[in-house]
Amino acid sequence: MSIEEVGMGLGNIFGICGSIGIGLGGYAGARLYPNDPRRQFLISGISMVLVVPLFALFVLLPQKLPALVALMLYVIALTVFSAPTWALMQRLVPENLRARTFAVIMLAANLVGMGIGPLIVGMISDTLRPRFGDESLRYAMFAMSFVAICVGYHLLSVRRTVIEDLEEAAQSTPREFSTPQTF
Repeated sequence: MSIEEVGMGLGNIFGICGSIGIGLGGYAGARLYPNDPRRQFLISGISMVLVVPLFALFVLLPQKLPALVALMLYVIALTVFSAPTWALMQRLVPENLRARTFAVIMLAANLVGMGIGPLIVGMISDTLRPRFGDESLRYAMFAMSFVAICVGYHLLSVRRTVIEDLEEAAQSTPREFSTPQTF
C-alpha cells in the first residue's frame, strides 16, 4: 500500500470502526443492561481480551484484505469498553470533579499510550531486529498487544465491587470531595 492508501485507510477504519465500537458499548450499557454495570463490564472485559487475537491476525496475516478486515474488527473490539467505562467514571465522581477527572485520565492514557507505548515497542523491535530483520516491528507490536489482557482482567475485576462503589458514591456528599479553590 502507498503512504496515501495507508493514511486514508487507517483514518477511515479507526474513525468508522471506532465509532461503531463506542456505539456498541453504549448500546450495551444503555439498552441491553441499563441497570446492570456488572454485565456492562463483562462485555467490556471480553471485548478487550478479544483485542489480542484480532490484532495478531492484523499484524501476522500476509494478505492485505484479510489483514484490514482483522484491523476493523480489532478497532471495534478495542473501543467497546469506552462508553461503559466513561459513563461509570462520571457516576463515581461528584459533578464538580467530572471534567477534571476526565482530563487527568486522558492525560495519563495519552502519556502511556502515545509516549511510553511506542518507546517500548521500539525497544522490543530493536531487540528483535537481529533475528527478524524488517519484520521485527510486526512482532514487537504483537508482543505489546498482550497488555490488552491486563486491561481486560481489570475491567472484569471492576465487576466485583462496582455496585458497592456506586452506592458509596451516591451516599457521599459533595463536601467530602471538595477541592481547594486557590490556583
